[in-house]
Amino acid sequence: MLKVINSSFAISSRVCLSSAASTVNKGARLYSTSKVTTQDFEELVLKSKSPVVLDVYADWCPPCRALEPVLKKAVEGRNGNVKLYKLNFDDSPEIAERYNVMSIPHVFAFSNGEVVDQFVGALQAPAINKFLDKLESTHK
Repeated sequence: MLKVINSSFAISSRVCLSSAASTVNKGARLYSTSKVTTQDFEELVLKSKSPVVLDVYADWCPPCRALEPVLKKAVEGRNGNVKLYKLNFDDSPEIAERYNVMSIPHVFAFSNGEVVDQFVGALQAPAINKFLDKLESTHK
C-alpha cells in the first residue's frame, strides 16, 4: 500500500510495511550519513537551527536502500543548508510510534522542531528536490 501525507508529490514506488521485518533477512548497515537515535533525537532534530530531513529506514528494506543515494545526493546539493539524519526504525520504535510511521522509507522535513512535510516511499530526484525546496522555503 502506498501512502502520501501532507505532500503534493506523486509517488510511484514501493514501501516496506513494518510487519515485513520478520520475513526479510537483515543485511549490513546501509548509510554513511549521520544517524540519530532515541537518545539524541531531540538535540539533533528538534533543536536544530537548520532545516532537517529525517529518513526513517530499516536495514532489511529494499526501497530504503534505493532511496538512500538519491536523498543523500539531493541534500548534499543544498550546500549544507539542510541536515540529513537517518533513524533506524527497528532501533528507535518510540520515535517511529510518536510520528506514526507505519511504512518505510518514511521521510520527514523538520523546521524549528516541527514537521512541515513528509513522504512515504522511494521518490525520484525531481520530487525530492521539490520536497527540499518546500522545506527551505518554510524554514525561517
